[in-house]
Amino acid sequence: MNRNPVNWLAAFLIALVMGASTAVSADASQGQKLATDWCSACHFVNGTGQASDSVPSFGQMASPATYPDARLRGWLHAPHPPMPDLTLSRYDIDNIIAYIRTLGR
Repeated sequence: MNRNPVNWLAAFLIALVMGASTAVSADASQGQKLATDWCSACHFVNGTGQASDSVPSFGQMASPATYPDARLRGWLHAPHPPMPDLTLSRYDIDNIIAYIRTLGR
């Protein structure tokens, strides 16, 4: 039996990557519900349009080139004023981003 730590580390990393690729996908329909409940007071969440002058619509945020996932994730994880602190879980954030992406199709 090979007890080389490098081999164990390599096996662990391979298992980690393979596990990540089989993770459950985000639920865009749940994201739409969250967006309607939490975001619609300021954002237009159902496609194009503008809820107020200072915030983009979810349709505008649907382009990953302009609003990459990391940017959306950062805003939803650690919102800045005037956004309220929503205290969303990682899964809620993934679901909202999945919903936003459906608007760009």
